[in-house]
Amino acid sequence: MTLLGIELLAFFNISDGDVSFQPSAIAIHPITGNLYILASVGKSLAVFSKQGKMLSLVRLNSKIHAQPEGICFSPDGTLYIVNEGKDGKGIILKFEQNRSNE
Repeated sequence: MTLLGIELLAFFNISDGDVSFQPSAIAIHPITGNLYILASVGKSLAVFSKQGKMLSLVRLNSKIHAQPEGICFSPDGTLYIVNEGKDGKGIILKFEQNRSNE
């Protein structure tokens, strides 16, 4: 896991003190087997292959994802991210799989 931490740090600007990545949820994609790690602190989503190679790190829009806390997939690969209600109701966002990449 040390390599994973080093790989994650490459995506953050350490000189600005921007090293916030505190996972709040994890899910396995039902089709690819890739691992998705959601971080509420840092508002990021990291994707890793089954072999542990980082595939992507996405910064989530804080206007849409006020407090992302949960993640899951439906059997067809549709991604759901749950945001806790920050001074209001929580929301569930649905992201359908892009079929053009299959």
